[in-house]
Amino acid sequence: MIAMTETREREMKRYLLATAAALCTGTFAMPLHAQTADAETTTGGIDDIVVTAQRRSESVQDVPIAISAFSADQLSSQGVSNTLQLGQFVPNMVSQNNTGIGSANAFYLRGLGNTETIATFDPPVGTYVDDIYLSRQNANNINLFDVERVEVLRGPQGTLFGRNTTGGAVNVILRKPDFEFGGFAEIGFGRFNKKIVRGSVDLPLADTFAVKLSGYWQDDKGFVKNVTTGDRLNDDDGWGARIGIRGDLSPTVRWNGSYAHIVANGENILNYQCNPANPADCKGRFVTTGLPEGNNAETSPYAPLAIRGRKANYLLGNRTSTDLVTSNLEIDLSDTITLNAITGFVSQVQQYGLDFFDGRSAPSLAAPNPAVRAFPRGGLTFLNDGQHDQFSQEIKLNGSVGDGLIDFVGGAFYLVEKNRTDFADVLSIFNPAVPGGIPLLLGDRILEDARQLAQFSDPGFVERGEVGDEAFTPRPGHVGEVVGGALCGLWVAVGADKCAKTEVGDVDPGLDAEEGGVEDRAAFLQLAGGGDDFAERGLGGAGVHGGDDHVALGQRHDGVAAAGQGFEQEAGGALAGLVH
Repeated sequence: MIAMTETREREMKRYLLATAAALCTGTFAMPLHAQTADAETTTGGIDDIVVTAQRRSESVQDVPIAISAFSADQLSSQGVSNTLQLGQFVPNMVSQNNTGIGSANAFYLRGLGNTETIATFDPPVGTYVDDIYLSRQNANNINLFDVERVEVLRGPQGTLFGRNTTGGAVNVILRKPDFEFGGFAEIGFGRFNKKIVRGSVDLPLADTFAVKLSGYWQDDKGFVKNVTTGDRLNDDDGWGARIGIRGDLSPTVRWNGSYAHIVANGENILNYQCNPANPADCKGRFVTTGLPEGNNAETSPYAPLAIRGRKANYLLGNRTSTDLVTSNLEIDLSDTITLNAITGFVSQVQQYGLDFFDGRSAPSLAAPNPAVRAFPRGGLTFLNDGQHDQFSQEIKLNGSVGDGLIDFVGGAFYLVEKNRTDFADVLSIFNPAVPGGIPLLLGDRILEDARQLAQFSDPGFVERGEVGDEAFTPRPGHVGEVVGGALCGLWVAVGADKCAKTEVGDVDPGLDAEEGGVEDRAAFLQLAGGGDDFAERGLGGAGVHGGDDHVALGQRHDGVAAAGQGFEQEAGGALAGLVH
């Protein structure tokens, strides 16, 4: 009897332990199923969430598509403060920062996504704020400082959301102003000296008209230590302010509008668990680049390279600024049909200098872990100065007919963008005789809508070209190659594999001066897009252009050209090519 009692007690303990484990497992798994609105109310019911996943307001329980929806309370209780962290709670979603850029997220849903921020790539997972599509993902790591809810839709959603949602959509709905006075304020402190302040206030100006003021500020010192410069990197700094306006203009007309200005500064550069300069030190995260952190240097840290534009002075870091204007005018055409006019304007500025080789040479099979060099210009540094503006207009009609028998959504969507990306690539090559390494400017180019201006050069030399209204992209050749005692400079030729063999300070006598020192004249005619003749001048040698006018480095000059400017093509006053 005693043995039987002890056996039952052991079985009962195992049962209770298994039950407790199952309850704990269910409790921790629940946030992963936000689409079922998992939070139970005190009355034992379900905390319902109203979503617009099908472009109309309806309960998340009634939406027949794969959706994860989070209310503001759920986001707060789960510690989600930005869109990057959504990936921790959404099944089948990968959310990560773009390479090197802390302000940009790469969302992957159903295997679709990309990590590019330049204007030639459109993300397959779209980001929306109050139904306004963000065409560029330069700054889509949005701080959720005053939101009503967030919806994550698995794609494709192109029919309902216009464009670029083959993988899905992340839809952020900001909180509307309330017609009653209220608000909140909070202060937080966390690891790596993280500080955050958030607040919002609703100001009713009339019974049917209210304004909301909200904002946030955050700062931290970064979790990565640069053992070369002493800087702290991979921080997440920024601030934002928003004003929202809400008005019930009549019983059938409602309007919501807002303006937000958001600044996000944070990089996500390559770092290591152990200190590359001291592998025994594995307490923290480390980098070794010699490029210091900051905004702009007084003089270019990449000298003597001739980098054009303000990016020439960028230090290590990523800085973005976003202006977002939204307007949603809603008109009830009948008891069951509603018309929405949704207008949006987005302006984004992004500036960064990022070292992707951690101040070292490129890894290879022979040297997968290159020696620490601490190149002061970085190992492979990308410089970017981008401006991205967009305007969108959507007309949406939704309702039901036949006493709710048929629900419908229809409309039209218009979007226009203007993008300008000015970026350059700087490579440092180790040479024990040259402190700081040998710098090479691999490319310096501008992408502007359908046009591209390009610049390739070897150390200290510049090349740029454009013909009329259409730009060409020169291709880099043998930088610094020595051919029979002559410097074979950077060649640019369309349709030819020849290069100009020009002695430094003189013209190689073995070349035909009348043919411009180039063995294949047709190559330069193709490069110029047409023309009659051209002149040749050596690197540092004398040369004269006898035409009425010419263009050098994008500027028009009259008369005689200066010496040492490379090769030119007279083509109706347009710059055909310029090789320094």
